[in-house]
Amino acid sequence: MRPFDEDRIRDLQILSTLDRSDLLGGLSGAADQVRRGIRIGQDADLAAIQRDEAVRSVLVEASGGARLAGDALARLAGDISPRVVDRVGMPGLPGWFGSEDLLGVVTHRGASPYQAELVREAGKRGARVLTVGDPTSEPAAACAEAGGVHLTVPALHSSARASVWGLLAPTAIALARIGGPEVTAADLEDVATRLEAVWSVCAPGVALEANPAKQLAGRLEGSAPVIVGGSPTMQVVADRLRQMLARTARIPSMTATLPDAAQDVLACLAGPLSMPMPTLTDDPFAATFAEDGDRQHGRLGLVILRDDPGIDSEAARDRSRLADQLADEAEQRGVEVITVRAEAGHPLVRIAGVVHTLDLAAAYLALAHAMDPLAPELIVDLARR
Repeated sequence: MRPFDEDRIRDLQILSTLDRSDLLGGLSGAADQVRRGIRIGQDADLAAIQRDEAVRSVLVEASGGARLAGDALARLAGDISPRVVDRVGMPGLPGWFGSEDLLGVVTHRGASPYQAELVREAGKRGARVLTVGDPTSEPAAACAEAGGVHLTVPALHSSARASVWGLLAPTAIALARIGGPEVTAADLEDVATRLEAVWSVCAPGVALEANPAKQLAGRLEGSAPVIVGGSPTMQVVADRLRQMLARTARIPSMTATLPDAAQDVLACLAGPLSMPMPTLTDDPFAATFAEDGDRQHGRLGLVILRDDPGIDSEAARDRSRLADQLADEAEQRGVEVITVRAEAGHPLVRIAGVVHTLDLAAAYLALAHAMDPLAPELIVDLARR
């Protein structure tokens, strides 16, 4: 891996040469993906999974780069019924899942045999099944056998990371039609508008000095950040950023949910990774590596994702106070603190604006190191085995 060089993300020609898998091109079409997905969801024939009795519960399985679709829909459900649950990390369908329930499987190319097995098991239990993605995939074939509905979403890009909005939109519309979270076409149009607004200021052609995503890439450079979701909605974004930093920029990070993980973050801030990196001439056993106030480069970073300031509740105020305390403690210890705030709007709109900015930042971070954002060598090698 080559050293970080911001000149690589300043020059459009260099960017296009490095971005061989065209992640930036895929992200540029996010708004169009949403609008196409709205039409797919609205035009879908859902008769096979529409019954007289209401859906009791909806489980959503969305893995890999498509995971955001499941996380966001689960967050939208909140405490209302039916509950949408992200299936990532669960070994199989829970024992209570049956004929009154619905399984939604969101997949880009459907390469995971695990998803197809979930569909088959749901069919055996008499549950309703909805699959979204490649019509030639194994989950789509299993869905047909289970008497379910498949929504075909053309794979316009090689990676689910660049296609997630095209998968999320039709899933949201279809689930809303059969008892899932209430998401309207108007809500999703607002999502598309927010994605366009982010692209207008974060696109490759926007200079670094005026480009929030390129600036974030520079600030993330050299750190292994702790990512704090300042609200349940922003925790969805935190999980997406952790995934994008790992898969796209090849940087390890961890997420922390407030208030539960506040003590964990404080402990990390008091640990060895929050201290500035020593140079070869430093005494490795010295008590400090720099004089007070000398903010040398450290290994630990803190990213705080703030939610819409218009959301007011005692729990939200408590999380905000905790986030302030963590930021103050980090700054006192010379740890880089990055704060990203969501703009007002529907929860999906708030998620979209921050996710799109951070997705682009992760891509620019990889490109500044002269890495193709979509070709981690180990992952490619593992897929071939």
